[in-house]
Amino acid sequence: MSEIAKAPPAKARLVVITGLSGSGKSVVAKCFEDLSYYTVDNLPLPLLRAFLDNPLELVRGNDRIAVVTDVRAPGFAEEFPRLFAEIDRERIEPRLLFLETSDEVLVRRFSETRRPHPLAPDRPVIEGIRRAVSFRLSLPPHNVVLIAPRTIPRTSSGKVQRWLCRQQYLAGDLQEICRWQSPAEPATARASAESRR
Repeated sequence: MSEIAKAPPAKARLVVITGLSGSGKSVVAKCFEDLSYYTVDNLPLPLLRAFLDNPLELVRGNDRIAVVTDVRAPGFAEEFPRLFAEIDRERIEPRLLFLETSDEVLVRRFSETRRPHPLAPDRPVIEGIRRAVSFRLSLPPHNVVLIAPRTIPRTSSGKVQRWLCRQQYLAGDLQEICRWQSPAEPATARASAESRR
């Protein structure tokens, strides 16, 4: 009698969803629910540690799992890469979804919901966006300027014309929706930048 080789069991699918606040993480989580994923929304970092150690044990009978977590959690940037790397890839096929969106969309979302930006709960939305940019780039911006939709100069292939955009910014010709300027930034910053051209 010949033995029939058993195929290895299929790996469970694990999708970790994170990204900028207001980028649509909860909407994406609902889409995964519609695709029959067991979905956990807004899992804090301490619980994420335990969950990623053995997700199949915690959600028995589910081999499609989606987890939403927040990049703003203290220690996330240091700890998450290690946690994700340590997932048992013999049993689990992990995927990471990092969501972003334009500043224009973020301002519209927070304005429509009339809730403050989580990085600046007691400040205007533009301040929260400035803080998010600073966090993302690890640099404090001196100016944040939100431009009207579809007004940034582009090439025929759709790429931003950076030089022309810079010229319009320095000349004050961009169609601004909102502007934030660092208190430490002198009022003559634009004139100073123009003199360096």
